[in-house]
Amino acid sequence: MADPLSITASIVAVLQITATVTKYLKDVRGGSEDRIRLRDEMRSTVCLLEMLKDRVDDPDTRDIYFNEVGLLNAPNGPLIQLRKTLELLVEKLVPGSRIQQIAKALKWPFDKTEINEILGTIERLKSLFSLAMQNDHMYVILCIFD
Repeated sequence: MADPLSITASIVAVLQITATVTKYLKDVRGGSEDRIRLRDEMRSTVCLLEMLKDRVDDPDTRDIYFNEVGLLNAPNGPLIQLRKTLELLVEKLVPGSRIQQIAKALKWPFDKTEINEILGTIERLKSLFSLAMQNDHMYVILCIFD
């Protein structure tokens, strides 16, 4: 069984990257519709990740929710995949040098195809997180009626 602290640490790391992406989505210019879609996706991702973190951190429910949520942190599992996807966003959104800051502030760094792929990946991974939590709900229901 995976360590609850390592799962919590992974979730917190992804939450921090999500916050970085959201911050820079406010600053970048262009891509209005896509930028708004991505920002909204980041906000809903934060909500889902915080629920996952709460499930793992809560000593009263940790054992019940831990199995499915623990699998999300497997090597190359959904949490790792989400972190990598968000890191790609950060690379394109976060300015480095002063010249890059000026250039990135002026131009939306994604084309339509790329942003649709990124959004599709994030939505798919969020579905896996939701399914993991729903499976745990089924476990709780079975325990209640057992």
